Amino acid sequence: MVVPSLTYLHLLFVREHNRIARGLSAVNSHWCDETLYQETRKIIIAAIQHITYTEYLPLLLPKDIRSQYFLRSKRKGHDTVYNPSVNPSISNVFGVAAFRFGHSQIPNNQALYSTSYKPIQIVPIEKTYNRPELILTKDRHGRGFDGLGRWMIGSFMAADDKCLDDGVRNKLFLDKEQRSFDLAALNIQRGRDHGIPGYNAWRKFCGLKPVVHFSTGPGGMVDHDPEDAALLKSLYRHPDDMDLYPAALSERHLPGGLVGPTFACLIAKQFYHLKAGDRFWYENKFLPTGFREDQLNEIKRLRLSRIVCDNTQVSEVQTYVFQPSGSSNVVYPCRDRRFSLNLDLWRESSEGAKTMHHQSSVRGNSPHHYYHFYTQFIRG
Repeated sequence: MVVPSLTYLHLLFVREHNRIARGLSAVNSHWCDETLYQETRKIIIAAIQHITYTEYLPLLLPKDIRSQYFLRSKRKGHDTVYNPSVNPSISNVFGVAAFRFGHSQIPNNQALYSTSYKPIQIVPIEKTYNRPELILTKDRHGRGFDGLGRWMIGSFMAADDKCLDDGVRNKLFLDKEQRSFDLAALNIQRGRDHGIPGYNAWRKFCGLKPVVHFSTGPGGMVDHDPEDAALLKSLYRHPDDMDLYPAALSERHLPGGLVGPTFACLIAKQFYHLKAGDRFWYENKFLPTGFREDQLNEIKRLRLSRIVCDNTQVSEVQTYVFQPSGSSNVVYPCRDRRFSLNLDLWRESSEGAKTMHHQSSVRGNSPHHYYHFYTQFIRG
């Protein structure tokens, strides 16, 4: 992994996979390895889908946008949304521009926190690229894995705005001669290499008015602050020349979201396609490849905080780890098993297992007020 915090997120779900597999083996000792793997995989995919659409997207996209694009999951029960005419693959514009908005959230450091959530080691991010040793640190405070997790849970992420921090702009993959890549420049050039149209073309695609002049008045850059419009004017000869990435990244955020209207549209469309075009979407009532209602409701109780509790040495955590704790986001002790999956709901007789293998194998706020764990989730 490029940086230790990304390693943390991937390893967290590897651990959760193994933990679920052990639990399923305990309640279904007659299951073979392949069945255990496929059923565990199905649960992990459902958990990631549920967390993404109920914990992550509500912070990224305003409620009205999520409603418009049918991104809101039902609190309980099935919601069969599969549409075979919808293509669930990743669009070019999403991959090379829209979902790279999170690069502006990357901080200049990686850090380890103690059990009292105090920094015990802070490392410049450029010293961690492709160097996972921070996550392997062991000292009197415990393991680096847990210290890194406490930092991600307990520290604020960088602001999501038009600026990328120095660690990724001027110190990205430094070589021995101190030469660096520039992530912002890479993103702009990648858009050109992939041949995506400019900012105005995507404004039209999203039903937004194109920009015909660089002022912020009617017909102009109405979604930009004057200083940002002036910066873009100094770089481009005509509004039609503007690259999507810098022009959309510098838009004012929609109320209740972390991006402006152009990126909000492109991101929402992609997540709609990922949901509606997936025959195995976790809410679809397609048995036997899907879940029974009691199993689905159990998955809908799950929170990312529970996965942290079950797979690390963290002793307590706020309910929603992407956000700071408070009256609406209480801290709970991991020992009380809140939000834990009841794997007894997956228990079956050995007779029922005769068809299990075949069935299983069929499946293929202010930006400063979200915690750094949120940044890693998008990049993971």
